[in-house]
Amino acid sequence: MSKSDILLESGTNEFEIVEFTVGNSYFGINVAKVHQVIQHADVAVIPNAEPALEGVFDLRGEHVVPLINLATYLHLPQPKNHDTDKIIITEFNNTFTAFHVESVATIHRIFWSSVEAPDAITHSHGGVVIGVIRMQSKIVLLLDFEKILMELSPKSGLEELNSERALSEIRSQKKIFVVEDSEFLRTKLIDVLHQAGYVNTTEFMNGLEAWNHVSDSESLTPDLIITDIEMPQMDGHHLITKIRNESHISEVPIVIFSSLINDSMYKKGKEVGANEQVSKPQINNLINIIDTFMK
Repeated sequence: MSKSDILLESGTNEFEIVEFTVGNSYFGINVAKVHQVIQHADVAVIPNAEPALEGVFDLRGEHVVPLINLATYLHLPQPKNHDTDKIIITEFNNTFTAFHVESVATIHRIFWSSVEAPDAITHSHGGVVIGVIRMQSKIVLLLDFEKILMELSPKSGLEELNSERALSEIRSQKKIFVVEDSEFLRTKLIDVLHQAGYVNTTEFMNGLEAWNHVSDSESLTPDLIITDIEMPQMDGHHLITKIRNESHISEVPIVIFSSLINDSMYKKGKEVGANEQVSKPQINNLINIIDTFMK
């Protein structure tokens, strides 16, 4: 199965997921992250690797791809029958990564408004669940694949801030909204912004929370908004659409900071009104872009 060719209309708050199973539980991943699903790969085992890292394999002579066993990582039972095992090859953060799962079911088109933010119990398990979808007789959990990858491969995380970046009075006076559903990434991003001197930040865990804040605070105008794309309740594209068309801050600069920046996603971002788009983990590029709007 290859990545879906369906390009959803920009700003409609819709997305598609690939449903898969691990240890008798149901999970989902955004189709935009999926490069390919395969049945088998010739894996080279890496000595002294993390238990969840099965090894690496060659992808068409172009990429060496790490293979992560999700059952091991999530502490779920390993499948007894490997006949249905699949490997989901993903592409995000400008990186190819593969995940070994028990089976792949189908593709669903979902409204972000139907995705519930994880409750305290769901969220307590390492913060790896970022969304809950109720589907008839089952619950499908959306996983924080960026967090999984960064934990197992720290070099794939946000870049280190360039050492020459000093705190400045101008930066400290600017107010920035940060909209990011992953607590893991949101905390790291806020820390880096503060290190760079952008200490006046307000954080939101999804687009709906940010939109409600904007709607309820007519006199409050941020100098810039940084938003992810994938988020429960309201995604970044829909948030931008509403800000541009329905708010008192329609002219505020908005920068998308996402692992999903590719040609089609970049086009969507431009259509809804994003000023700039930066692919994770290019934090220094993000700071440079923020600086251009603050002069």
